[in-house]
Amino acid sequence: MTKARWLAERRSDPWHRKAKEEGYPSRAAYKLIHIQQKYRVIRRGDLVVDLGSWPGGMLSVESQTVGPEGLVVAVDLKEPAFKAENVVFLQMDVNDAEAPFAILSALGNRRCDVLVSDVSPRFTGVRDVDVFNQLMLGIRALEISDVVLRRGGNVVGCQSSPILPTVASCVIVASSSCISL
Repeated sequence: MTKARWLAERRSDPWHRKAKEEGYPSRAAYKLIHIQQKYRVIRRGDLVVDLGSWPGGMLSVESQTVGPEGLVVAVDLKEPAFKAENVVFLQMDVNDAEAPFAILSALGNRRCDVLVSDVSPRFTGVRDVDVFNQLMLGIRALEISDVVLRRGGNVVGCQSSPILPTVASCVIVASSSCISL
């Protein structure tokens, strides 16, 4: 897809327009809003880790949901546009071996209640490579959750790319039960 076509599709996307009208950095906010309405995976005062937090759509919903009593640790290569008092940003690659320990440190050596992953690779245009890289990031998110997530915590993994159309767009792993949306 050319950049011009991608921009045209984005401008005509009703969810993108709605996000801009309502002040969200991206349309991804509505994925998490939907999950929250249905499953209540994040609660006020929770410690949340957001992998792949740029541009900040989900991050803004997480921050609002946990409130001033909670904390969100955002991890990405690019700094999100969204800023808040209860958000700590770590600029790093989730594949970095030190990532789980940097996250734990940002959490004050406490384990989080929820890990949200909407991380996506840089796409190469080679479908098999892109699918493999996306799947590896999903596995990496689960590896990180083994280190940073409290027992009984929730993992929300979102797949927002068109490269895996047969895979559910979001999967919630909550206390060892798995729900596909």
